[in-house]
Amino acid sequence: SSLMMAGAVIGNLVIIPAISIFGDTVPGLISPGMKPISQMDLSEIQANYLRYIGAGCVTAAGIISMFRTMPMIIRSATAGLRGFGAGTSGGRRKRTERDMSLVTVTVGSLVLLVVLAGILMTEVPLWTAVLGAALVLGFGFLFVTVSSRLTGEIGSSSNPISGMTVATLSLTCLIFLALKMTTPTDRVLALSIAAVVCIAASNGGTTSQDLKTGYLVGATPYWQQWAIIVGALTSALVIGGTLLLFNMAGTVYSRRDLPQVVLSPQQYDALTEHATYDGQEYRVWHPTRSVYPTVTPGKYYVDQYRRPAVLVDPAITGRLKTRDNGEEVKMKFDAPKTQVMGIIINGVLERTLNWGLVLVGAMLAVGIELCGTSSLAFAVGVYIPMQYTSPIFMGGLIAWLVGMWSGRGKASGDEAAAIAEAETSPGTLLASGYIAGGTLAAVAVTFLEFSQTLKEKLDFHKQVSGTFIDSEWFALTIFGLLIAVLIFIGSRPAENRRR
Repeated sequence: SSLMMAGAVIGNLVIIPAISIFGDTVPGLISPGMKPISQMDLSEIQANYLRYIGAGCVTAAGIISMFRTMPMIIRSATAGLRGFGAGTSGGRRKRTERDMSLVTVTVGSLVLLVVLAGILMTEVPLWTAVLGAALVLGFGFLFVTVSSRLTGEIGSSSNPISGMTVATLSLTCLIFLALKMTTPTDRVLALSIAAVVCIAASNGGTTSQDLKTGYLVGATPYWQQWAIIVGALTSALVIGGTLLLFNMAGTVYSRRDLPQVVLSPQQYDALTEHATYDGQEYRVWHPTRSVYPTVTPGKYYVDQYRRPAVLVDPAITGRLKTRDNGEEVKMKFDAPKTQVMGIIINGVLERTLNWGLVLVGAMLAVGIELCGTSSLAFAVGVYIPMQYTSPIFMGGLIAWLVGMWSGRGKASGDEAAAIAEAETSPGTLLASGYIAGGTLAAVAVTFLEFSQTLKEKLDFHKQVSGTFIDSEWFALTIFGLLIAVLIFIGSRPAENRRR
């Protein structure tokens, strides 16, 4: 948390003020900004400049973390190739040594790749779909083995999922650029490849932890592996649908402040995607800065007069906080890592990436690495807004203070024992409950968006308007109580916890 906060301090309290001080004397535009820096506020400087510096920092940190684990990558790949065909679910092996046959795993993987290629063929040509499936196979085999071994031997906290995802995305975009695959559809394909590899690597680490725990308690790996497959399929279906519902709940359709442009007949005819809104049919337009530098990227509905008529602002990475009738929309998610991926994809394939800012961020990551510290957490702190890193830093301070107060793990002097005790302590369990409770509450509030009547019945804002409950001090008081309870539970002596 301190490393992440250090990145936020450098980004928001050093880089942004420096840009503002020197940029105020420049009368014109400095790319990629669309107006003079002297006219920008904090959020605009962050969006136009610090975001690219942070993206370069995250990308460099991810690639560095991947190269740091290169010996592990080589050992994992070699072990995977040597172990091909060794596992079997039959024979006279012990129950605790029975694994799913690698033949079954290989056939199942190939079937999934064929299905993936078939799905991609509905949007892209055959050879492009096959290329996408092949890249998933190659990067997936590489990074899943790395994730599994790192998680099993070191722990999930040292598993560089972000770095492996960024590396996959960067390499995929470079391959696409070399093959001159730079259309919007190709950009979606690159993102899809990185997404599949990311989920596969994450599941690989989770599987390793599950099998490791099963080994300790005497479980049968064969049945664990089938249960993991069922769980993965179930969660994919449930989570995918839930995310789509979340995005629908926070999507805003606006007719305000639309771009004052008129598409040419050729550009209008090239829009093949259609949509219906308020009983009228439109064509869907996704402008790019390389063609329309003055138009804010997004999704627009274009009418028969070839003019943008409706802005479709999604919940994820959306920018509008209110609907046209003034109603506030709270379901908006900045998704900072998602925006890093968007910057990489659009910047590389459109050749519009501001390499100067990106290299500044990359050199920040290199500098942190030269200090002997992993740069990935620092890079994330540079990229995401400071208001998101501050609560994480506060949580880290509380954990540190509680650990110092209770002297956990100091008696034995065993650092590994101290970490293991901290991870299973009541404070950690209570903090996990806080996370789960906050998530469930947010889910419940989100689903209220689909029933306006129920939402209005449960809205007590008018009854408490103007009172202490309606003030920010009330929220701060509740937040303070949660912190106090967390400190109290986490700092109790071990003998009291056992009683």
